[in-house]
Amino acid sequence: MGTILAQAWDPLGTVKKGGFYDEYDSYVPRIVHQAKQGATVEELASTLVSIEIERMWVAPDMSRALVVAGLIKNLFDSVGCHPAKT
Repeated sequence: MGTILAQAWDPLGTVKKGGFYDEYDSYVPRIVHQAKQGATVEELASTLVSIEIERMWVAPDMSRALVVAGLIKNLFDSVGCHPAKT
């Protein structure tokens, strides 16, 4: 998950500038929790955009967020990670 955020998302451009891949690791638990609960691509993208605005103070990029959210959703779907049925 950290690799997806670092390579595909990277809203600060840190990794592209040679920075560390763990730059966005603090956001992984929140996104993983959401994905495990069955969040849609749009919901995941909204979370990414929210992080961009509230935590990083950068202009949000919904197009990029949707692409990254799709990657995250595909990852969780491919390993069979779905919400528990109650």
